[in-house]
Amino acid sequence: MWESTVDGRVLHFHLAGINNQNFIMRDEETGSWWQQVSGKAIHGPLQGRQLKSVFHDEVSFEVWKREQPQGRVLKPDERIAASNQYDPADWEARVGRMRVVPADILRRRKAPMNYFDAIILGIVEGLTEFLPISSTGHLTIAEKMLGLEVDDPAVTGFTAVIQMGAIAAVILYFARDIWNIVRTWLLGLVKPEYRGHRDFRMGWYVIVGTIPVGVVGLAFRDVIKNDLRSLWVVAVALLGWSAVMWAAERSARQDRSEKGLNLTDALVVGLFQCVSLIPGVSRSGATISAGLFRGLDRVTATRLSFFLSIPALLAAGIFEMKDALGGDIGVGETVVGTVVSFVVAYASIAWLLRFVAHHPITWFVPYRGVLGVLLLVLLATGGMSAT
Repeated sequence: MWESTVDGRVLHFHLAGINNQNFIMRDEETGSWWQQVSGKAIHGPLQGRQLKSVFHDEVSFEVWKREQPQGRVLKPDERIAASNQYDPADWEARVGRMRVVPADILRRRKAPMNYFDAIILGIVEGLTEFLPISSTGHLTIAEKMLGLEVDDPAVTGFTAVIQMGAIAAVILYFARDIWNIVRTWLLGLVKPEYRGHRDFRMGWYVIVGTIPVGVVGLAFRDVIKNDLRSLWVVAVALLGWSAVMWAAERSARQDRSEKGLNLTDALVVGLFQCVSLIPGVSRSGATISAGLFRGLDRVTATRLSFFLSIPALLAAGIFEMKDALGGDIGVGETVVGTVVSFVVAYASIAWLLRFVAHHPITWFVPYRGVLGVLLLVLLATGGMSAT
């Protein structure tokens, strides 16, 4: 029998189930059970490692879920409960000292994502990715309504992967433009006569405009995936960025077309794209607003927004694929969600380009405002939990 010490108390522990890295410990003084969740080494060559777990706070009677990655602070979530992965019994624990006792009162965790969930999320992604209403915000709301864990790495990864369906729709819709840009840019690297061409410059604009979001996305990856995955953040961002969109339309000169694009425009729009990493802001809402602030006409700002979305969202999807396929979500559900996203996004792109040619983006502000206020009311009254 091995020993470990918690809060100065000697705990005897035994292997639980079939995995020798999961330990249940017994407090010999009180007779209660403890479970190691710190991920630190204990006596001997064996180490305690606790995966995703749910605990019950005996003081506040709230169910707490430890966030991934390991070692993060517990957070309240009364809706979620899970079973010990290596033992058929459910457990509850006291936050802090983590006293473990059988937890028959806890509800079992919702089954992993099914095909219905994948189709719904694919539709939401396709509809909202390119509209200035925030796809991440709407996906977070939809995941919550479907009973999914919005801060689960597998769910977060799934939402990033199905964005690739929307990106495929952009690539197909603008296939000729993209081919001309890529071809002219490559030729311009070796042949000076191509360097004055608009497509050559657009290639550099996309590259320069993508660098900021790549740097910020990598630097704050954990914050984006964990701390910002809250409906409080979504609600505030929906309302706050609506004011920015309104200001952009009010100040818009719209006196420059795609022929007048320059490197500064690309950099400013790229910097604004970083703000869209906050759920609820909207990537298209941020980049189109930036283009309007720079004096671009609405269609040019929207086209630049589409071109900048390709490398950013494609990289995010590839980067998160391991989380989407490495958790409870199957390959089949991921493929279905991506295909649905592609079909719906293609129709959304065609519609949005026609819409912005004749209407300001402030048309979306009332919807954003109503949704933001509704979320705040539900969160404040306990009608919906934030994560």
